[in-house]
Amino acid sequence: MGETKTLLIGSGAREHSIAQALHRSGARVSVLMDYLNPGIRKVSKESGGEIFLGDTNDPGRAVEVSKKVNPEFVFIGPEEPLFRGVSDHLIEEGFHVIGPPKELAMIEMSKVYMRRLQEKYSIPGRLRFKPFKSERELEEFLKEYEEVIDASVALKPARQAGGKGVKVIADQKVFLRKEARELEVKHGKRIIEEGLSGELEEKFFLEERGYGVEYTLQVFSDGEHVLPLPVVHDHPHYCPDFMGSECGGMGSVMGPGMDYGIEDKLPRRGKWVLQENYLTPFINGWEYDRTVEIIQKTIEAMEKETGEKYKGVISGQMMLTPYWGPTVLEYYSRLGDPEAVNVLPIVENLLEVCEALIDEKLNRVKLEIENKATVVKCFAPRGYPDHRREGKGKELLINESEIEKRGVRVYYGSIYLDSGKMLTGGSRAVELFSKGDFIEECSSRIERVTEYLSLRNWELFHRPEIGSENAMRIMAEEAQKAKWRYQRLLKEGRLGEERVSWLPRKGKVEVFSS
Repeated sequence: MGETKTLLIGSGAREHSIAQALHRSGARVSVLMDYLNPGIRKVSKESGGEIFLGDTNDPGRAVEVSKKVNPEFVFIGPEEPLFRGVSDHLIEEGFHVIGPPKELAMIEMSKVYMRRLQEKYSIPGRLRFKPFKSERELEEFLKEYEEVIDASVALKPARQAGGKGVKVIADQKVFLRKEARELEVKHGKRIIEEGLSGELEEKFFLEERGYGVEYTLQVFSDGEHVLPLPVVHDHPHYCPDFMGSECGGMGSVMGPGMDYGIEDKLPRRGKWVLQENYLTPFINGWEYDRTVEIIQKTIEAMEKETGEKYKGVISGQMMLTPYWGPTVLEYYSRLGDPEAVNVLPIVENLLEVCEALIDEKLNRVKLEIENKATVVKCFAPRGYPDHRREGKGKELLINESEIEKRGVRVYYGSIYLDSGKMLTGGSRAVELFSKGDFIEECSSRIERVTEYLSLRNWELFHRPEIGSENAMRIMAEEAQKAKWRYQRLLKEGRLGEERVSWLPRKGKVEVFSS
């Protein structure tokens, strides 16, 4: 039983992995959940913690539970409690919190705020963008610039929406035809009608589309120092082969893999790279260090804007692009899901890291992490992500002992206990984790245990190709294209050079001026 009392807020697979890592490093883990997650419940009981149910977005409930537990710190897992001011209220009551106050969580909550911050402080790795308050503004803009032919674009909700509402148009010549323009305006209207941007004044924005391999770098920050974790590659599309709508992520890979013959003119090692599994076959040491630098600059910029130190986790959702190399797609003000599940199961001293963060002494702590590759695959009920209600209330049938015998761990997501049964909440239900020497072997190991989980009379689907040699080869090809281009620009001193939009007879036009 742990001696250090902690309180965890959250209900999913990410929180399951946080609870397990805290318990393993010596903490007593009490938890506030929206529903009775069987995995978190088991860990909390084993650690000697208490279990509380309630609205995790309710600051009053969080304060009430914290006063009962009296923890050394509160660890907030999901983003929505941060957006609702839970951290603010806990800090006002004198509790230490792993999770920033609402004003700093704006770096995730408002993508427009994040882009403007990048521009104001000239932070590298920025994409051009244009925000809108209504579909009428968007329609007028598209009419004015329908002759622009050079850059692809993405239309996104201004607020963090778990990957929902993103619409990418690959060919702007097609996009700006009358029919396609009308379709895009309708999509903007849908973002407003479904409330995907919530209370924000600017509801959505156009952004130049990034091309390349996506990756996430999760970083602990005490406001003065950072402690970065290994790079993880998320797979945000719910269909195989990188197709379909974007969602919360269907799986992720981390660490060494096969040699895909990538030509790279920059070193594999870096200042922040402590061991082999901090990198992947697609990310080198310079790119890792550059990403840490971008995140540090962002933390410094937020303090200049707000006067507050960023204490918690900040995760850069990045892309390796041909014009910048490491490029920011968005930020999380917390650990990613499923990315946290790649890393935390092999971390031995999470409690020590959290205590150092509170004391602003992260520079004195070294992350104790096993040097292994990991793969996570998410399993979701049919209906996810666009019709989640259809997949609610389905019984999960799982033989956890047989899965674990074969070297795979189970992390429970949107699953709740009811009358002795495990039922689905409609989102990603289970995340399976495997570790090994190479990504590809971890992927194969997970595939060998899929027969041990299913839903009663309902489809449970996943992306079997995540981490496979074929999927990794596709990612290697995308990484190679980006490296050839950006490394040449870096050598010439033109990294991040302006991508120019032109109109016939008008010349240069700043389409994305915000």
